Amino acid sequence: MSETFEHKCIKCSTQYKTDDPDPYYCNDCIIEKNRIAKEIDAKTSQFPKIREKSPLQLYDEARGNGRFPSISSLGIKL
Repeated sequence: MSETFEHKCIKCSTQYKTDDPDPYYCNDCIIEKNRIAKEIDAKTSQFPKIREKSPLQLYDEARGNGRFPSISSLGIKL
């Protein structure tokens, strides 16, 4: 038999009951959070996804043939 806990929502302080011992969002706040997330996803899905490379990945690509890359190929300007 599961225990029921009474908590206050961490966002709006509304009382709610749950079987989770830790406080979280109430049902209304969860619905609102999901609605906002869908709006943001719809707006950002219009832009192409660009994967940026880490400095280590750039270095590995510049090494190419196993030699130490030149300064200019690493994007370093003196």
